[in-house]
Amino acid sequence: MNRKYFIGIITLILAISLCINPIVASNWNGFQGDVKHTGYKDGASDTVSKVWSMNMEKGAISSTPIIKNNIIYVITEEGILKAIDMKDGDTEWTYDFKDKIVASPIIKNNILYVGDCDGDFYAFNISEKLDDDDHEVIWEKNFPEAIRSTVTINNDNIYFGCDDGYLYSYTTNGKQNWKYKLGDKVQSSPIFVKDTIYVGSTNGKLFAINSNGEKKWTYTTADKIVSSPAYYDDSVYIGSEDGNLYCINSESGELNWDINMENKILSSPTIDSENNNVYIGADTGNISCFDTRDGTFKWGYTTGGEVQSTPAIYKDQIIVNSNDGNTYTLNKYTGAVESKFNPGCIIFNSKITASPIVYGDTLIVADHSGYMHSVDLNKKENPISDFIYYDAIIIIILVIVIIVAIKFIKKVNK
Repeated sequence: MNRKYFIGIITLILAISLCINPIVASNWNGFQGDVKHTGYKDGASDTVSKVWSMNMEKGAISSTPIIKNNIIYVITEEGILKAIDMKDGDTEWTYDFKDKIVASPIIKNNILYVGDCDGDFYAFNISEKLDDDDHEVIWEKNFPEAIRSTVTINNDNIYFGCDDGYLYSYTTNGKQNWKYKLGDKVQSSPIFVKDTIYVGSTNGKLFAINSNGEKKWTYTTADKIVSSPAYYDDSVYIGSEDGNLYCINSESGELNWDINMENKILSSPTIDSENNNVYIGADTGNISCFDTRDGTFKWGYTTGGEVQSTPAIYKDQIIVNSNDGNTYTLNKYTGAVESKFNPGCIIFNSKITASPIVYGDTLIVADHSGYMHSVDLNKKENPISDFIYYDAIIIIILVIVIIVAIKFIKKVNK
């Protein structure tokens, strides 16, 4: 074969692979992006985000935002959906679902899927071709109880749980495929792997359900499961409110290993397949790292509040939110703190139960005060929180009060 011709073919293959890989990596088909819950998405090379903070103005944020084409979609507990330009934090448009929402939105083909706490499930058009006032619900389904489970999507099918105890399968066009009774509330977010859906229930069971709606196996823990399962190397990882992290064989449903974290686990596990690590938080305030193969403890770090969010991976770091009001960036090999972001400026600390997401070098953090923040991880730059000004006012008032009190005491003592 002609050498130049051979080099040309190799160059063409490499160019195609470079084009394809970012597309594959950018898929965000379920909670925290993929079945490993990495919470990371490649950013476009021309994406340069400023650091900023913005107030949603109505309601706490407990669901995790999602990013598509440099637009952040975030929903408050009051049901307010905002499309926000991730580069500068400006609001593009707003929609009011009018009911409480704690599930995280998922997007496919310009359709956002999410359920609310009144039992309504929405397929909502977010196309950028529409005028701001033209974004609308394409189809809607009503269910007997709240939907707190985040959707997972496989091809043209969506899967989610409901507090009525069922796992539901619908087409992306709104046609029901099947439903399966799990026995109690389904607040865990399902994952789809190799023609099987894995999901937990508040009856304490982890279920493996075939894509046709038939049970494959169950594994029973000692308490509720609201954590979302993660998958890696033919194993399913799940946290339970009994305080244990479980590693279950994905084919047989048999226990590989478990480890006790001494308090209930609402956080979902994150898998780092590069070094066989699984990261997970607990209500002890700990974020811990274990070996995926046998559960060997590698390191732990204790925050000042419950860790109920799911960690995200960024380069050689993991990022996790805590209910102490801080976002921690830790070395993923040692657990050492590399940086800390406190959006509430101590005095106005607010719980952060929404999981962090990373787009390129930009970190997005949403908290219960209703604020969302953009952090530059590459430059290690944080936005100046609005609360710092409130802190300054409080300090000035305290100083004035102290001065007046001292003068009054001196006057009395004369």
